[in-house]
Amino acid sequence: MSPKDLLLSIKKYELLIEAKKKELLKMEELLTSIDIKDDYENSKPSIPDTSIIKSESVLGQTPPSPQYIADLKVQILQDIANYIQQRDAIINLIFTMPNLDYADILSKHWIEGIPLYEIADEKNYAYQTIRLMHTKALKSFEKMTKFVRQ
Repeated sequence: MSPKDLLLSIKKYELLIEAKKKELLKMEELLTSIDIKDDYENSKPSIPDTSIIKSESVLGQTPPSPQYIADLKVQILQDIANYIQQRDAIINLIFTMPNLDYADILSKHWIEGIPLYEIADEKNYAYQTIRLMHTKALKSFEKMTKFVRQ
């Protein structure tokens, strides 16, 4: 795995967790909307409400089971635990780099998501200097990860 792939894996975990959280919210909303419809039908069985039927057909989905939602919550918690473990391992590896400027640039760019031009402004360096330092930092990080993997 290249250093960029290793660093990008953190972002991939974040996106995966976000997608699952959105799915969970969608499933919970769907389940709630079905519950409301059931409550409405139980309280007024003689008057059909076509707007409820229409909104259900727009959703076009069967309600999720409570077990599915519970399993999704467990998956999200497991993904978060894996994400934290991987992120912490990468952060620890970054900060064992002999050049602390390189470690700082990699951490800010890949962990915190700060663009290189903002890092340049913060450190009062030219953007090109930070780009060059970033490239050197990635090469240094690659040497370290090869050593760690052996």
